[in-house]
Amino acid sequence: MAIIGAGPAGLSTALHLLQHDQSWIDRLIILEKRKHPREKICGGGVTRFGLAILKSLRFEIALPFSH
Repeated sequence: MAIIGAGPAGLSTALHLLQHDQSWIDRLIILEKRKHPREKICGGGVTRFGLAILKSLRFEIALPFSH
């Protein structure tokens, strides 16, 4: 299976598939037209809702927070 785009939707889809069935790991490819990291309008921001989704997918990363 090919997932087009390595943005939030594409990566979330891949993580959900792998969480559901690890056998996808050998049958899954994510295609992205641009190089990461890159400048984006959102400035790399992640909402609380987004953080909750990442945590539910067991994808915990250290994120810099500004208060």
